[in-house]
Amino acid sequence: MYELLVLGSLLSRDMSGYKLCQVLGNALVPRRKISNGVMYPLLNKLAAAGDITFVTDTTDARGKKVAHLTATGRAHLHDMLVTPVTTDAKRESLYRFKFKGMATEPVAVQSQILNEWQIVKFKLNI
Repeated sequence: MYELLVLGSLLSRDMSGYKLCQVLGNALVPRRKISNGVMYPLLNKLAAAGDITFVTDTTDARGKKVAHLTATGRAHLHDMLVTPVTTDAKRESLYRFKFKGMATEPVAVQSQILNEWQIVKFKLNI
């Protein structure tokens, strides 16, 4: 679940682990603080899979490393976006994460995600 949000967040710009912790914590309901013990193993896993690379932020005097989304990461994000969401307690968070990452997807994929969400919301209202 966290992979989806991290990769989706990196679509717009490169981010440090600290910034990704803030983004992830703010996206969860209820809001939570995401520890370095959760974020950095996740980032290392994504880097090992080739989904992200770490590059030096040239605008930072300290030479801070930021995560950069690779083509492999974009493909992995696409796969997660088109995979149906299972019915469990994390379902609503997963859809919020999908909404964040679907902006660069083709209209057909965006429609698929929105249609699935409408069906879920309809079932919840019955």
